[in-house]
Amino acid sequence: MKVSTERIPEAQIVMTIEVESERLDAARDKAVRKLTPKAKVPGFRPGKAPANMVRRYFGEERVLDEALDLLVPDVYKEAVEADESIIPVARPRLVVETTEPLVVKATIPVRPTIELGEYASVRIPTEEVAVEASRVDDTLNVLRRRAATHEPHEHEIGWRDIITMDVKAVVPPALTDLQATGPETMIDQPDVEVQFDEERDVLFPGFEEELLGHRKGENVEFDLEVPQTVQNEKFTGKKAHFTVAIKETKTEVLPEIDEEFLKALGEGF
Repeated sequence: MKVSTERIPEAQIVMTIEVESERLDAARDKAVRKLTPKAKVPGFRPGKAPANMVRRYFGEERVLDEALDLLVPDVYKEAVEADESIIPVARPRLVVETTEPLVVKATIPVRPTIELGEYASVRIPTEEVAVEASRVDDTLNVLRRRAATHEPHEHEIGWRDIITMDVKAVVPPALTDLQATGPETMIDQPDVEVQFDEERDVLFPGFEEELLGHRKGENVEFDLEVPQTVQNEKFTGKKAHFTVAIKETKTEVLPEIDEEFLKALGEGF
């Protein structure tokens, strides 16, 4: 079997395979044996007709087609396996150019050949990064708060405390609502747990400030403007009367920054 190869554009190789006539003859004989059970030759039971009569029954063209179906994949596989430099990445396109002698052309998709440029000479100026001490402190505080514990306390409520409370807020009816019989409930939520944070409003603006300084067990009442962010338009622009029952207070206990704390982070510190 003679094999030649040629690399063509778009990451392909054309392999030309010339097959010995003896192998094609042997493939024809194999094809006849495969076709014999299908031959309905008069005077013979299926599969018992002589080879020459099977050839006449199907015709040489059908026998050749069957032989090529058997032989071409085998010779392609042999040719590719014999050349270690060819690594197909998809199925080839196989074309029989001639049968006397048998010449098969296989167009094989392969990995593209990439030529690296002068990448080693490329330089990008680096900018010096200055990390301020405040950023370090902020990051350490974030890590400490992730590992913080919450312990019950009886003292006055302060920022970062965790409060469990029953919250109820009612809004008086509009003057134009003649059917209203009294204030309408806007919020009625028991056992709400909230951590007071100076940097964000948990419920309404000013809600946390009204509770600072109070203690567990107290009932606190106050009025707040309903913000525009409330989706129900019938409440916006009005004042809501809040009644809050403080049921539980806890304080945030941050861990010390020591070796045990750093190991517990589990992030390679």
